[in-house]
Amino acid sequence: MSQLRRFWGQTLTRRIYGWFGLTILATLTVVAIVMSIIHASGLSAWQKEVNRFETFTGNHLASLWDRPDERDGLIDAMARDLEINARLETPEGQLLIARGPSCDCNLHGRTIKIMRQDQQLGTLTVCKSRRPKAPLFVLIGTLLFVYGVLWLASLKIAREIGRPLRELSQVARALGDGDLSARAVGAEGSADEIRTLAGALNEMAVRIEQQLRAQRRLLAEVSHELRTPLGHLRLIVEILREGGDQRRRLDDLEREVVEMDDLVDQLLANSRLDFELRQRQVLSATEVTLEAIERAGLDPTLLEVLDDCHFEGDATLIGRALANLIRNGSQHGRGVTALRVERRGNDVAFLVEDKGPGLPDDERQRLFDPFVRFDTLAHNGTLGLGLFLVRRIADAHGGDVIAEQCEGGGARVGFRLPPSA
Repeated sequence: MSQLRRFWGQTLTRRIYGWFGLTILATLTVVAIVMSIIHASGLSAWQKEVNRFETFTGNHLASLWDRPDERDGLIDAMARDLEINARLETPEGQLLIARGPSCDCNLHGRTIKIMRQDQQLGTLTVCKSRRPKAPLFVLIGTLLFVYGVLWLASLKIAREIGRPLRELSQVARALGDGDLSARAVGAEGSADEIRTLAGALNEMAVRIEQQLRAQRRLLAEVSHELRTPLGHLRLIVEILREGGDQRRRLDDLEREVVEMDDLVDQLLANSRLDFELRQRQVLSATEVTLEAIERAGLDPTLLEVLDDCHFEGDATLIGRALANLIRNGSQHGRGVTALRVERRGNDVAFLVEDKGPGLPDDERQRLFDPFVRFDTLAHNGTLGLGLFLVRRIADAHGGDVIAEQCEGGGARVGFRLPPSA
């Protein structure tokens, strides 16, 4: 029993196949029991009809016993119309009339005693002229045939159900083992639910592959960017050991530490963006932008609200995105000239304008990549993670980023978010 249980429990196909077989067997068993009950009830009713037939025939023949022609005519009519074999004998066994071969009363025949009062006039033996088929064997054979057909059909169904699920489990196992190129490709002809599951699994695999590739690239770039301030710190330490200008070198040391601290802070913010629970609420675009200007220490008159509106978002993340835009305009755009809030279609747009040289059209798409380098930047030539975080925050809120050239020179950089419902 334990080996049979292990056999059926090895795969989903076998388990479904086994349950199908048991279900079909139980169903046919119930059908057979019901049909047997019906058959038994029918036999009981049939027995009553046979008894009535015997009583009627015995009484009728007794009334015609003294008229042989009419008696024999009745037996002829019975044999012809009822398709039976009949044999009429005296009590002593003398044959009076016979229609058809003799009957075996122990198997197929019925013996009717012809009585008049208490006197037996004769004996009529009747049986079917055609031997009836055995309904029980026909029933059993039919049930076995139906069971075989249904069980073979259940094998096809079990395989169709188990095959795509088995493939999906293999893809999931491959992804767990690190093969991020594994995809479910054999579920196109399956049911809608299986295709939906396969599509979701493939989409998850693509996103995981893209995220890991981006994380590896980001880690490599962060490692490269950290080497520069670390190298400066090592040089400052050597100069301090040789007795250089301590005040000036300490200022340089502080500046490098601040730069490294900002890089680490941006990196931590990027990693937390994937896991932290974003608390969305209805926010005022004017209030959020004004708060960002005040925290950056800029003149509030730089704020230009062309259309005050509300949107749903995480206040902390939106504040960080605006702070990164302001820092980018101050450090790499030679100063912020305006922070604008306006409508872009149905979306709410937050835009920071600077007075830098601007960006060519073919370089605007790279502006939001991590640690991208531009020769036109006013400071250091390399962007850090600030604008990269802006794009991730916008994506997390269902929005998009914006990079444009201002009419009078400079760049206009920002993001757009869908309004509140």
